[in-house]
Amino acid sequence: MASLADLRSFSRNRAEKENDTNVSDAELDVYINSGISELHEQLVTTYGEPYFLKSTTFSTVAGQVSYPVPTVAGGAPFEVWKIYRLSVVFNNRDLPFRKFGGATEVLDLNSQAWDEGTDLRYAISGQNLTVQPVPSNVVTVTVSYVPYPQVLVNAGDVLDLRYDPWAEFIHIFAAIEMRDKEESDTSVLAAKLGALKARIARSAPERDIGQVQTMRDSYAGLMHRWIPRLPPP
Repeated sequence: MASLADLRSFSRNRAEKENDTNVSDAELDVYINSGISELHEQLVTTYGEPYFLKSTTFSTVAGQVSYPVPTVAGGAPFEVWKIYRLSVVFNNRDLPFRKFGGATEVLDLNSQAWDEGTDLRYAISGQNLTVQPVPSNVVTVTVSYVPYPQVLVNAGDVLDLRYDPWAEFIHIFAAIEMRDKEESDTSVLAAKLGALKARIARSAPERDIGQVQTMRDSYAGLMHRWIPRLPPP
C-alpha cells in the first residue's frame, strides 16, 4: 500500500518536478488529500455507499429527541459524511428507520416506548441526528454511514486499502495541481485522469467491490508499469 511519502514521490515524478522546490511537501500534501477526496466521491458515486461503509452504535436516552452526530460516531467530529442506514433489533429482527423531514413535517415531542411495531424515523439537521418518536426507553441504535475521505498527515501514513487500487488517480490529480501552479501544460495529465475516471465507471457493473482484482502503478525513476495483484483471501 502507498504511503504519503510514496504519493509525494509519485506526484513529483508525474509532474516532472522531482527536484523542484517551488512546491513544498506541505503544499503537495494538500493536493494529494484533495485528490483522495475527489477519488472518494468518484468511488462512492460509482460503487455506491457500501464501498466505504462503516457502522457504530449509540444508546437512546429517555425523553431525548436529538443526538449530536459526533457523539454517534464515537466523538470523531468529521467522521460521518453520509448516513446510510439506521436500525434497531427487536425479537431478532433488524428494523430500519425511514427518513423524514421537510417544512411540513410535524415533530412530535411526546415520548413513547419503542418496540417492534414502532414507526421509527430519523432526520439529519446540521450536526444533529433527530429521531421520531421520542423514545421513553433505552434502545441500541446501529448507524451505518459513509465516512469522510481519508486525510494523510505524516510521511508514513498509509493509504486506505480501498483507495489503493486507484492510487494513480491521486498522484495524477496532485501532479496536475503542481503543473497548474506554474502555468505549465496539463493536457496530457488531464487526459490520463479523464481516462481513469472512465475506467472506474466502466468497472462498476463487472466487479464485486468486496473482491476486486487491483492494479497498482509502480514507479522506477520515470518508468512505470502495471502490476496486477490478487485480491486478499
